Amino acid sequence: MPLGHFSWTNRVYVLALLGLIALPVCVKIGNNDVWEHAKAGEWIVSHRQVPQENLFMFTTPHYPWIDHTWGSQVAFYLVYRIGGAPGLQLFEFACIAISFLLLLKLWRKLEAPDWLAPVSFALAISVAQFRFQPRPELFSGMGTSCLLYLVLTYIAGQRSNLWLVPLLFVPWVNVHGGVLTGVAFLILVTFVEAVRIPRRQPSIGPPDNFSAPRPRAPHLITVTLLSCAATLMNPYGLRYYLSVSPARMRMLQEHITEWSPLTAFWPEIATPFKGTMILIVLLAVVSFASGLKKRGAPVPTGGAGRGNPCGVLPLLLLVVAVVLPLQSLRHLWTSTQLLLCVMAMNLRGRRRGQELPCRSSAFGGEDVPRFSASRWAFGAGGVLTVVIALALVYQTVSTGQQAGIGTDANGAPVGLVRCIANSEFANSEFDQDHGLQGRFYNSMGNSFYLTWALFPKQQVFIDGMNAYDESILLRARQMLSAPATLENDIDRYKLNGFILLEQEMHSPLAVWLTRNPDWALVYWDGISELFVRRAAFGPEKIASLEYRCASPTAIGRPLDAKNLEAFCAEIRRALRNPVAPSSLHVVAGNLYLQVHEVSLAAGSFNNALREKPSDLRAVLGLAVCNLELGNLSEARRLCRRVLFLRPQTVQAKLVEELANERMGE
Repeated sequence: MPLGHFSWTNRVYVLALLGLIALPVCVKIGNNDVWEHAKAGEWIVSHRQVPQENLFMFTTPHYPWIDHTWGSQVAFYLVYRIGGAPGLQLFEFACIAISFLLLLKLWRKLEAPDWLAPVSFALAISVAQFRFQPRPELFSGMGTSCLLYLVLTYIAGQRSNLWLVPLLFVPWVNVHGGVLTGVAFLILVTFVEAVRIPRRQPSIGPPDNFSAPRPRAPHLITVTLLSCAATLMNPYGLRYYLSVSPARMRMLQEHITEWSPLTAFWPEIATPFKGTMILIVLLAVVSFASGLKKRGAPVPTGGAGRGNPCGVLPLLLLVVAVVLPLQSLRHLWTSTQLLLCVMAMNLRGRRRGQELPCRSSAFGGEDVPRFSASRWAFGAGGVLTVVIALALVYQTVSTGQQAGIGTDANGAPVGLVRCIANSEFANSEFDQDHGLQGRFYNSMGNSFYLTWALFPKQQVFIDGMNAYDESILLRARQMLSAPATLENDIDRYKLNGFILLEQEMHSPLAVWLTRNPDWALVYWDGISELFVRRAAFGPEKIASLEYRCASPTAIGRPLDAKNLEAFCAEIRRALRNPVAPSSLHVVAGNLYLQVHEVSLAAGSFNNALREKPSDLRAVLGLAVCNLELGNLSEARRLCRRVLFLRPQTVQAKLVEELANERMGE
């Protein structure tokens, strides 16, 4: 329905929903897999073909790659080439907005209550926002909404055919594997129509005189078959389905975090968002119960399309929507889309009391009486939208994400890439034209930006494209956590360096490298570390670059007094890195605190907050500095700021208790 038909409340509400979508989108792009997808798109554009084998890894160079997202990769590359990181964020916003606006249009087409839409869509966005990232899933979000709109308006009698559906599957199959969810939905709808039992059957619904078959199933069967055939219109043909085999799905669920079920993430989800997840499911269940109550009344007979045996499809979609995220967190967005459709289907015709003919057994229920909109309900929707917006802002700050537009140098290893690719850091004696050459170990989480910045000059140990078997996943994990056989792996893969993420800097691998005299730490910035093999580069090149005393892994280690000057000198050298993220200043501050250089530590923490105002580690570091300097009230205030955003921070509680104790409270 055109925007001009909206009341002013609806217009405000649409703008509010768009603003709600913008909040999780307006977070700077860090070490996200969009970088690898864009690099693959660049390769496809330059070579005019889709990849057939692994491109980015030196460990599995000829492993077959069925790239079911090649179309979205080309799109990401072109968008980035035109608009950079801000262009990717704008593209992300547009895709998400299109997805929810299509569902809103479906809601209005089915005459669902206007007053319930603000609450329902605000809840849906708050749940789905965990999947809002610039990645190929955006295309499945749009494709799913488009398919739901076409099929459900057809079932409602507002569309004469579904010939557009097979055409939808042709681009969809080439941009994301989520097309298979669309195929499953289409098969489910066709099955419900094909096995429909006439209404006079008492086991399905109350008896009535209408039992004439409707000619919907043949058309749906034809459309479904054509849509399945359309999925073969991809560069890999039938081989496309090998990438979604049960064995491969099991491997992904065991080794990749985002493929894990929602229950695995439940303890980490903030309480407000747990509440929105539960509430949207309850709304869908209540809407189904409401429709079921109406279906229990006598059903008028006569005219084609009247009389519905039961709400089979809404019930099945409700079950699927609940089960999907329990299988994998990746399905969370799809689940919210289905729940919105369940509500719209069960509450159809209640917006202005108009009768809305239903042409299929899938919807169920009779035409319902007039149900006028409630101003208080619109107000409740507005209040809920504001509360969710505040919760999204709270989540962004408390999780350390950096709000804004562009690339997040505090999240992506930009400085490390400069070190490897160009050696653009102080006192470098490496080859300025070729940088650091050789093979470097990296974990999957560290591969995204590395691939974007270094390929094709250098390949990575493991990437996020998953074009490899389970053995390389196990090897990468075992090298990080159990380096007992590390020497064999170094020789096997001819490794000259190790790249470690922030969360890996205290791993058994990091400890092993720190203690092994054959390896030298030549770069760190709080986000990542780079260890290189001395024999591969020569001691004379490494001498001026090695960090022997000061590094992230040195925090908490005892320091010999004779090394104090060298320790502070290495901290100052690290702070001269051409890219100085907040993490670098935080590590420097903690190292200064370790040697009781409180004023220097406070300066480093303040620099970190200038780089990233939401960095709670810097806030906590400042609290410790103020405690040491005797500024007790300021130390307590900073601790309370940390605890407000992260209530379980033990160190903040301890510092606050010490401040209170010294203040005599």
